[in-house]
This record gives sequence, C-alpha cells and structure tokens, in this order.
Amino acid sequence: MGLIRSIKRRLMISEGEPFLDRVKIFVADKPTRIAKEIEKFGERDSLKTRTMGLFSASGAKSELGQIGDATWYAQTHKLSSPKNANSHFIEFGKNQCYAPHPDLAGPDGIHLAQWGAELLLRLGIQVGQLPNRAMEADDSAAIWPSQIANSSGKKIAVVSAVFGGFDRLLPVPESWTADADFYLFTDRVFENSGSWTLVNPTYHNADPRRKARFVKLHLPFYFSGGYDWVLWVDGNILMTTNPAELLDHYDLDQFDFATWQHPERDSLTAEAAACYKMEKESHDVLFRHLKNVSSIATTNTVPVFETWAMFIRPDSESAKRMSEIWWRLMMQGSKRDQLSLSIAIAETSDLRWTCLPESGPRSANFFRTHHTPEMP
Repeated sequence: MGLIRSIKRRLMISEGEPFLDRVKIFVADKPTRIAKEIEKFGERDSLKTRTMGLFSASGAKSELGQIGDATWYAQTHKLSSPKNANSHFIEFGKNQCYAPHPDLAGPDGIHLAQWGAELLLRLGIQVGQLPNRAMEADDSAAIWPSQIANSSGKKIAVVSAVFGGFDRLLPVPESWTADADFYLFTDRVFENSGSWTLVNPTYHNADPRRKARFVKLHLPFYFSGGYDWVLWVDGNILMTTNPAELLDHYDLDQFDFATWQHPERDSLTAEAAACYKMEKESHDVLFRHLKNVSSIATTNTVPVFETWAMFIRPDSESAKRMSEIWWRLMMQGSKRDQLSLSIAIAETSDLRWTCLPESGPRSANFFRTHHTPEMP
C-alpha cells in the first residue's frame, strides 16, 4: 500500500503544474516532494486526509478490494446489493472504465478520471474495452482512409492502432477532443469507441504487429491534409495529459520529429540482443537485419530510440522521406521498428529531430500497460 499511496500523492502534488515541473515532481526524491507538498497545500495532513480515505478497506474484495466503495458503486449503477459490485466491476465495469470509487471518478461522476485509470493500471487492473467482433471492409463504424482530411480545423491528430485484439481500447477524456482529433486504426469493432474515430486499415499483413507499424511509419501519408502535428501512441499506452498541453512545452519551430532516447541501450546491437532475449524476434531475422543496416549508414550521432510515443509534423518533406526509409528498412528486416529508426534518421540528413525531455518509463504523461493476449 505504501507504493500506491506514493503514486497517488505524486499525482496530486504535480496536478496543474507545467509539463517539465510535473516530470520533476513525479521522479523527485522524497524530501523534494515533501517540500513541494507543503508549499502547495500548506501542510501534509490535508493531503493525507484526501489520499488515505481512498484506500480504506470497504465493500467487496478482489479487484474492487481496498480501492473500491461497493455501496457507492452499487448505488451509482443501480445494483440490487453492494455484494454485486465486485462481480459487476470485473465483468463489465472495468471494460467500460467505470470508477470503483467516487474519488477516482472524472467530471461525469461515473467513469474514471485519467489519473484514476493510470492508478488502476499501475495496480495491475486492466481497464478499457476489448473488441467484440472483426470489422468488415465496408463497416459503417469506421472510415476508410487514403488521406484523412482535417475537417475540424484542430492542430493535432492523435493516432494509435489495435489489430487482432492485441490491446484494449484505453480511455481518452471527452474534454480533450476540444483540442485534438483521435484516430484508432483497427480491424476490430468496439462496443463504444468513445473519443476515438475508428479507421479501417488500407494495408493488410498476416502479422498484426506489421499492420500496426505500417500505420505508425506512414503517418505523413495519412495526415498531411491539414494537421500541424500528429502524436502517435502505441496501442498499450495510456495518455495521462492532454496532448495540446504537451505541445505547449516545446519550441515547435525547432523540430519535425521527436521521440524518446532509449533509457537503457545505446547501440542497435544491444537493442537486437534485448529483442532476442525477450523473444520479440528470431535470431536469424535479427542477424540479417543488423547485417543489412550495417552497410547503409553510421549512426554515431543518432541514439537508439524508444518509440511508445512520438510527435511528427506530417507536412514535413524530410519527415516523409525518413518515414519511407524507416518502412523500407523494417520490411527488409525485423518488425522491431526501433532497430531501423536510427538508420532512417541518419539517412535523412536534413531532418530536424529531437529527443523528448524525459525517458519513457519515467514519463508523467504516458503510462505503458501490459499487452492483452492476442485473441484467437
């Protein structure tokens, strides 16, 4: 419970702070956090009262456990008894991102606030929908793209992909749609896509991972029709901050592509070894890939990246060329796109790129969830 309380307190202390300050607060040592807490709230007891009540043991056990209020949950969803709260949450509520406790609820008082979803995911509770059926080619639930026009006039398109039932549909607050459009490329239909517009894929491959990576590596092709920026997030990434707020902290005139520098590995050989160890790719494919890219370019000045999330300017000609090279290298070798990105950037000498100012695992703005086992 100590870790849970620490996460909750960090989220509360950093709430409303500028982006870089939020990052610093979330990863700061305990004395620094205590000082900020006292500065912001006047004393520690007031925040302690707000957080401790959330974790008092009440209601049903199991997934609701000590983070749930069975009486409140039953009343909110008109259940016959609080005893039914736990089974309702497990079988239905967590898929619909219902809050198990009023303090975890967002503005509507029913669904999880975004930080509440993050907290449950950190506790190992998988919230969000699983697809309920495959999508037909002419399905009315989706749009079929060549180039997606910006009919809303918003500056940002947020894009993700879920193929083959490999991930859940993670929540996005409706309020964020005032600043950005949200597109999910998928071959599945979800019961309620919420803020996401479903997009039927134009590329087919037997490997669902390559289908997702086709979208990821062709963002300029899909979104050069009026959006200033595209934010890509992998299908298992929960956004915890409004994308418009993220862009407010960057000098947007200085780059056309941005993602994280890898926090652990600094060479493609080390990354390939890690992929093999984690059984992400076969030895033969990795060997052929490294042999191929080693003769193309040197990446002494380009680091290895971690691409859970990335910003790209879709109308940048250099970003388009980089994406084309990136896809070609990946199709000739490993499906692990991080093994080709450094080479693609090195080959695109005029690309203005930068690294996001924090590492992925320590980011206060994105949280990586566990992949859902692929559906049969």
